[in-house]
Amino acid sequence: MSLKTLITLVVCLVLLIGGAATTVGAAYQRGVEVRGWSDPAHEPNLPFRVPLAGVNVDLRQYDDATLTTELQRIAAAGFVWVRQSFDWQDIQPSAETFDFSAYDRIVSAVRKQPTVKIVAVLDTAPVWARRPDASDRLFAPPTSMSTFGAFAGKLADRYKDAIDYYQIWDEPNLNTHWGGLDPRPADYAAMLDAAHEAIHAADPVATVIAAGLAPTVEQGPRNLSDVSFLRALYEVGAKDSFDAAAGKPYGFDSSPLDRTVDTETLNFSRLILLREVMVKYGDGEKALWGSHFGWNSLPADWKGPPSIWGQVDAATQRQWTREAYTRADREWAWMGGLILAAWHPNAPADDPIQGFAVDQKAADWFENGAFFQKQAIGIGLHHPTDPRFRYQGDWEFGPLGADVKHLETKPNPPEDGSAHQLMFSFEGESLAFKVHRAAEPAFLYVRVDGQPANALPRSDKGDAYIIMKTPDLQDRIDLIVAAQGLGAGVHSVEGRFYLAWDQWVLAGIAVGSAPDVSRLNALIGIGMGAVLAGVLLAAWMLWRLPRIAVRRTTINGLAYLRRMTDILIGLAVSLLAMLGMAFTFRNILPDVFSRETPTIIATVLTAGLAFFSPSFILSAVALIALWLIIYNRPVVGLALIIFWAPFFLVPIQLYLWAFPMVEVSLALTVTAVLIRGLIDRARQRSTPVTPRAENSNASSLDLIMLCFAALATITLLWSEQRVPAIREWRVIVVEPVLFFFLFRRLRITSTELTRLVDVLLLAGTVIAMVGLIQYVSGGAVIAEEGTRRLKSVYGSPNNAALFLGRCLPFGLALVLMAPSLLRRAMAGLLSTIMLVAVVLTQSAGALLIGVPASLVVVLFLWRRRIGLIAVGLIIVGLLALIPLSSAVPRLRGLLDLSRSSSSTRTQIWTSTFYMLRDHPITGLGMDQFLYQYRSRYILPDAWREPDLSHPHNVVLDYWISLGIGGLVILAAQQWVFWRTGLRTLHKWRARDPLATALTIGALGSMTNFLGHGLVDNSYFVIDLAFVFCFTVALVTRLAATSKEATA
Repeated sequence: MSLKTLITLVVCLVLLIGGAATTVGAAYQRGVEVRGWSDPAHEPNLPFRVPLAGVNVDLRQYDDATLTTELQRIAAAGFVWVRQSFDWQDIQPSAETFDFSAYDRIVSAVRKQPTVKIVAVLDTAPVWARRPDASDRLFAPPTSMSTFGAFAGKLADRYKDAIDYYQIWDEPNLNTHWGGLDPRPADYAAMLDAAHEAIHAADPVATVIAAGLAPTVEQGPRNLSDVSFLRALYEVGAKDSFDAAAGKPYGFDSSPLDRTVDTETLNFSRLILLREVMVKYGDGEKALWGSHFGWNSLPADWKGPPSIWGQVDAATQRQWTREAYTRADREWAWMGGLILAAWHPNAPADDPIQGFAVDQKAADWFENGAFFQKQAIGIGLHHPTDPRFRYQGDWEFGPLGADVKHLETKPNPPEDGSAHQLMFSFEGESLAFKVHRAAEPAFLYVRVDGQPANALPRSDKGDAYIIMKTPDLQDRIDLIVAAQGLGAGVHSVEGRFYLAWDQWVLAGIAVGSAPDVSRLNALIGIGMGAVLAGVLLAAWMLWRLPRIAVRRTTINGLAYLRRMTDILIGLAVSLLAMLGMAFTFRNILPDVFSRETPTIIATVLTAGLAFFSPSFILSAVALIALWLIIYNRPVVGLALIIFWAPFFLVPIQLYLWAFPMVEVSLALTVTAVLIRGLIDRARQRSTPVTPRAENSNASSLDLIMLCFAALATITLLWSEQRVPAIREWRVIVVEPVLFFFLFRRLRITSTELTRLVDVLLLAGTVIAMVGLIQYVSGGAVIAEEGTRRLKSVYGSPNNAALFLGRCLPFGLALVLMAPSLLRRAMAGLLSTIMLVAVVLTQSAGALLIGVPASLVVVLFLWRRRIGLIAVGLIIVGLLALIPLSSAVPRLRGLLDLSRSSSSTRTQIWTSTFYMLRDHPITGLGMDQFLYQYRSRYILPDAWREPDLSHPHNVVLDYWISLGIGGLVILAAQQWVFWRTGLRTLHKWRARDPLATALTIGALGSMTNFLGHGLVDNSYFVIDLAFVFCFTVALVTRLAATSKEATA
């Protein structure tokens, strides 16, 4: 390959990879930015906007004079909602007795504050009504939900002229607020239904709000996630039993601008998950309230228990609270009231809930209410009765909206609509009218900022208008956009209604604002353009290929497929067997063992196969066929082991045991090879075909691998946790070493060696494709810095990067040195897919150390000058990351040693040194690190990640697992491997470009083992162990083949 062709290929790959990564990343970020955002001017199914500001307060703690004073202070701070509990146990101490006196004075005092409204919370069952099986007597649910409904109706009837909002219970998704019983959505749904019916019977215009659901990630039985609980309410048919839902968007330790929305994350944005559940079940027209929210801030000298809601300083508490209200006002048009956690908690002075108190702060925070006061209407759908709308002419108002009044005795109004006008100001980017349209013609003329509204048609006089007549002459309510694309600031509106009487023409006015994603849209366009350019460049390169080269490539491709037939058939049969066993074995045993012994015996003797499903029979046949294939072609078994190694986390069920397919493949291969060898020996063949011992080619690496296995076996003597130690000894040492010796002792041709490398690349590509599909569909991991990361079939993105990093050097080596154009093209395609996946894992060890180091080694061994250029480019790229990190959260966390995974590494290394200080000679043994780390050696600052299972460094890993002898083994492995590999490369370089490529690929893969292993795992994972043994065996085999060729 010429330098010009290489540069063109690199440019093509950069365009494809960079363009794809830019497009996917920008598209994802756009989704993050707009998630939860509502544009009322374009969304017809939204609730009417109500004031946001509110606060929880227990007004019962104040005497009459103080009560009045505190309500005045609450009003002066700008709060509208006062969320007050109305305890059932106090109001109805017995079935026949009601005592409202404590609450009558509260309601009376609130009514004297015209801007303050009560949200009455109906909570706490009296002794006589509580369920007897509840352990927490105070918050026990009632025995009879109809009894609770009767109480709710009684209260609503008493206060129907003073209270319009009622909330039913609090936190029914926690057992602590459900009488110590496991929360049951169906039970709460019955409570909600009884209260909703009774309250509306007493006060038809009242709003019944479902309980505020506590934020939790638990999925039962004691506590149930707020998201799961709300979903369950809809599933049991509670949709018509409440008029609004409620959550508790506490911020905990994160900013209200943190846009992470995940079921496993507790933050302010979690409220979006509840909203999405409501929309999914067709309840988007209902508001979602925040019945408690805020950030806890305790004084520096706090002596009480710590806060369970996180902790921030006073300045941050103020800033984040204001930002939360601003975000909810601008982005969440579906929001009801957003109520702070506490005005002045009626709790002991050392209760950490005191950190929520705002009675001494609110006036300053909200500038004596000015923060909430707006003369212009803001983002949202507004009811026509909003006092900021100014009407001229004869109008009437009601729940349906506003209607033009016109008497037949009066002359017809002027055609310009001047008799019935509406004026108001708004702050937003778009404006829409929700109007009642019918069969009769009527018109609404609209002017914005003195000009005809820009989104409406014009009359012959230049007036912008909305016509109220529907195309199908059927009555309906439509949301019609009048103006859009307006600049920032306050805009004035004048609306004139003509012929619009007796149809309640105006149902609402919506002001919208869309998120600014222009920058992200531009990035998506740039990314797609880069991908297109890469495709065109690739097409140009293919077009320029000589016809004879294309023809030769086609012929070589067909020949390659014929040579790969056995391996491809083996892979297909193994997949068939795996799927069959996965779907059948786990359902067979219960049917068999549930029968009595005589029945089992009779069944086995008469019709045993009847118990096995057809898919099981298919699986058994597939395994037998697979064994026969391997018996005839043992190299197929090696290929299956290589392919299935990364899928070790997807075991198949074999009766009482679960095994990864890699172990099943190894067992089939070992038994097939042994039986084949015994039969060949029995026939007394002088030169067995396969397998054939090659004692003359024994290598010092063979002895080192034997010593490695022996040392691992000895460590079982001092391993405290024997069961995990034995398992790791089996799957990490014995089985990979057994694979190594199978590879070494079988007769394998040079062509078959190449095919095995192809299988490794195929496995890596499948892993990458699975991860990319997950990434696009949303199945990815959220890192600490809020960045999505690809993880594929693994539990961690870092594991995916580790495996792919071992594969990439083989792909690059084949791209550079394979003699066949087809092989270079296919290797380039597979490598590109894997490289994109590695980038999306965002693994620091892979992107900053492992992959760059291995690729540099490959380039350096190919052409030294290009390798040196690559080193310079990588250094420049790493230096460029320093300023770039200020804009990329993931990079910022990686480069800041006090944060994220960087801090974790230093902490775990420190703990490992303490372990080695206590066990310098023996180490801890196989798979012992996790148990010692989290129970004895973990540092206090590392408490957030107590379940780390390895020390994240290759040297420390060998030392901890195998003792001081492990370091000797590691050094010996590396010394002999590199000496053998470099000598082999020297022999093959001038004679066989394909063997040269395989050798350089193996050396690059081992570089990744060392480089990425400096900060992460290296050998002691199933897939990495098999790839390591494959790499070592490959170099040893290539060395032996080079000797044979020389001889």
